[in-house]
Order: sequence, then C-alpha cells, then structure tokens
Amino acid sequence: MKKLLLSIALCSCAAFAFAQDGKTFILSNNLPVGQNLKNNTPIEGTSYVFESPISSLSVDSKNQTALVLLQHKSNYFTKGILLNYNLGKKETIWEKPVNLNKEKINLIPGLAIVKGTKQSTALNPVAGDSLWQTTTDFFYTDSEAGVGLGFPQKRFTVSRELNSIDLSDGKVLWSRKFNHQFGINSVTPINKETVLIVTDKLYGLNLKNNTGWNYQITTGTTTLPETINLKIDNKYIEDTDYNILQDGKTVCGLVSDPLIQDKKIYIASEDQVTCLSEDGKVIWKTPLPEKLTSRLRIFADKGILYVINTGYAYFDGKKIQYGMPFVAAFEQENGKQIYMTNLEKGFVVDYQVADNKLYLLQPLRMATIDLVSGNLLSREVLPVPDRTEIIAFPHIGFYEAEGNAYKPLVSDNTRLYMINARGKLVAYELATKTFTQVDPEKLFRESFRTDDFVCISQNKNSVVLDNNGHAIAQLQLGAGSFADANRVYFVTDNILYTVGTDAILGK
Repeated sequence: MKKLLLSIALCSCAAFAFAQDGKTFILSNNLPVGQNLKNNTPIEGTSYVFESPISSLSVDSKNQTALVLLQHKSNYFTKGILLNYNLGKKETIWEKPVNLNKEKINLIPGLAIVKGTKQSTALNPVAGDSLWQTTTDFFYTDSEAGVGLGFPQKRFTVSRELNSIDLSDGKVLWSRKFNHQFGINSVTPINKETVLIVTDKLYGLNLKNNTGWNYQITTGTTTLPETINLKIDNKYIEDTDYNILQDGKTVCGLVSDPLIQDKKIYIASEDQVTCLSEDGKVIWKTPLPEKLTSRLRIFADKGILYVINTGYAYFDGKKIQYGMPFVAAFEQENGKQIYMTNLEKGFVVDYQVADNKLYLLQPLRMATIDLVSGNLLSREVLPVPDRTEIIAFPHIGFYEAEGNAYKPLVSDNTRLYMINARGKLVAYELATKTFTQVDPEKLFRESFRTDDFVCISQNKNSVVLDNNGHAIAQLQLGAGSFADANRVYFVTDNILYTVGTDAILGK
C-alpha cells in the first residue's frame, strides 16, 4: 500500500507542468487508501495532486467544488494561485494569480474574498471574475447565514462603523456605530443568526437585522502599569484569537471568552464576573478585584463556575505581565463566591483539571489547587529533562497504540500529560516527580471528529475509531483535515485526498 502511494506521488511530481491552455496542471487518480476493519474490504479514495503546496482550501459540499489556494515555493512565497476546482468532474472551473504579500485570501464554502489595500473583492464561483466589491474589512464571516461583519477600511484611522454585509451580493444589510477601543476579543455564535461579540461591551447581535442587546463590561485600560516593559516570550502563550492593538497606549484583553451553557452566558471581565440570559438580561453579577485582574479563563463543572486570572495582558502587540494570578469559584446559580486563591506574582501559561484538582502551569513551575476547597496544595519546580520547558497541557485527544487497540491518554491523579517546548508529549508521574516521554512510535493525535467517528493520525497513517473507541478503518493517509456529510478530506503538502464516509463506516 505504501509503495503504491509513493509511486503515485512520484508520478505526480513528474507530471507537474502548465497545460497548454495556461491552466495549472492537476493530476487526479482513484486509488486504494486503506482498509475497512469491520468487513475487511479495501477503501478507495481520490487524490488531487497540485503543482504547489496547498495553503488553504474550502469545500462547497453541495456543489462538490473546492476553492484552493496554492503557494509557490519561490519568490519568497509571495506568489500563489487561487482556483475553483470541480472535485466530481475533476476539472478546474477557473484560476487566477494572487500576490500573497499584498492580498489576504479568505475562503468560505462557495466564495473567495480577496482583501487588497483599499477594498475586498468577492470572486464569482462560476467565472472567477468580480462578483461584488466592498470597502469593508471583514473580521467575521458566516457562510451558513451568508453574512460578514467588518469595518470600512481607512488609511490613517480605525473606523467605528460596523457593517453587516450580505455575502451573496456585497450589499450593506445594516450599519451602526460600534466602539472597539480595546479590540475585538472574540465572536461566538449563539444560534444560526445571532453572535456574541466581546469588545468594549458585550454585544448580542442578529447578523441580518441588527436587533439585539449590549451590556457594559470593562475589557481594557489606558492606565499603563509599571510592568509595561515585562514582555512574555510567545513560546509560552498562544492566543491567536485576540485582535491585539498596537497603539502604544492601551492595555487590552482584560476579559475572558464567553461561556454559553444551558441558555445562559457567563463572562469574566476586569471588575466582575457576570451571568446573563441569551437575550442580555443580567441574572447575577459578582465583583472581582480589578487591580489584580488580567486575561481571564472560565469553565464550569458540577454547578460551579471557575475563574482563572492568568496574570498577563496585551500591550502594543506584546504580551506583558499584568495583575496577579488567582483562581476563584462561584455558585453557578447565583454567583455567590465560594473561594478566591491567590498565587505568587507571575502568569499562568495553561491549566488542566483532573480528579477534582486544578493544575496551573507556570514557567518552570506548576501549582496544584483543590477544586472543592480552593486550597493551594503545592507549587513545585518542574524537573524538566534536558532543560526542555513545559509550555502547555494537551487540549486535543492523544492515543497510544497497544497492539490493535488505541488507548486514550487522559490525565488523572497519578499522571499528567504535558507538551514540552519541542512539541513532544510527555508524562509527569506525580508520585515520583519524574518525566517520561511517550513513545512517539505508538502515539496518535486526534485530527478531527464527527458524530459517528474520530480520526487519529500518526505521520502518514490514520486510524478511524467509532464512538466506543474501536478501530473501524485504517488509512495510509496523514492527518484528516475535516469532513462533511459524505466525505473526509486529507491534505498533505500539495495533495488533497477525499474518502467517502460510507466506505469508512462499512456501509
């Protein structure tokens, strides 16, 4: 099987060229890609080999077309090709060159939006020409609702006018004044047409008609702290969702992402933690020590809302130490504070819950807190091997192969799994205070899941598990990218593979 795939790849490389009509040459083949373990039958897939690496893609499942952005390996990666490809007919619908140094490409199912220096252009999925143009710079698009949100592009100032754009024709559905001095922290869908936007306020907005509500929260400040020059190394904290301001005068990010649970919205900000209904009515609010607060994280378990204050914020495009890290617990029903536990000055890199204990990762250290009482059980220096620092807890599933079985690696009261600075998964034995590396030859990483199965991958091999954890298919393909109702899609460098879900499930 591996030899077959290799030969196909080699043949594909030999075929890379431009067709005589000027179109990019794409080699397509149907080929065996794995085995169904339920009925012991081969699984066939389709490969699409492009001449350059695939930078991004978006599939229109209804029409079975794929918008594909290719990035050339020359010219400092500034030149690329954007094309719309019919997966069923195996033919290019249209293609056009793009300058990746000057243009930002946003691909959503059935629509490509090219942002230039002055305006954004949506390309006609049929012909590739301009479908519509707008000066709106999108920060959020929803393909299901067919709406995009953004601000008009201005050269020297930041617009305070929020536009909702109909993605079918580029027309403005509505426009409103919208202050965002402290940036756009997050956009979270509530339902098919309503989103939560966290900025200077918490907004609940209907994408199509501008109905909704807002609630005042404090998410930033222009009062600069004494610690302003204390920059945090980016290796510790990856927080790419945040729109970091670079104005040299504003501290932002003093807020959590919202938590939506049981038709209620929970959010922690600089001075309070709040519970609201989905229509924006305050159910309860409880003050927080605003001189201590910084970037916040929240989660809920067994009727208790937990707030983690990280001890860092954002200033002028940098992450800085700010405030004082702490953990607080509140009754989810009424907001009554149960406890607040302060930590030493510093910042929290990541957190993990296991067996009623909260583990807080700090640079070179780990603090352990009893979730029930809030007691600080320990704060220890991590004896990292080879001076390789621990930078995160795993937030995706990892599995270890044991013969034909695949055991999920879950932290418990004996062992914690962590990610070191080299990207390796390691196990920390709590009894002996020692690290061991998980055998990479046995380690599989979750690539995505659906309602029916989870796909785990190791290098160029993937295994599909059912909801009971049993292996139902093996594929000689790398990490799966995503799935729709009928197919699973895998991207490896310059090759797109598609595999039918029925073949994987043995239907």
